[in-house]
Amino acid sequence: MDPALPGPETEISLYEDGSGNRVREFRINGALFQIQGLPVGAAPYYLVDQDGDGQFETRLEDTGAVLVLPTWVLFRGRP
Repeated sequence: MDPALPGPETEISLYEDGSGNRVREFRINGALFQIQGLPVGAAPYYLVDQDGDGQFETRLEDTGAVLVLPTWVLFRGRP
C-alpha cells in the first residue's frame, strides 16, 4: 500500500488519571471507533463501535489476538 495515497487518518490518544488507570482512544477521521481500557491491577479490555452509530456494543477482553474491523461506510460514490 502506498503511504502517499489519500486514506482515512487514524489518531490514537492516551489519557491517564491520578491513580495510573489509562484509556486509549482510537479515531478514524475524528470519529471514535474503539476505546482500550487499561485499569491498574486488572486485565485490559476494548470497547468497539462496529457499525459507527456511536454505541459501543462490543466488549473484548484482552485475552489474545482478535481482529475486529469497523464496518462503517467511510465513502460512498454517487449512484
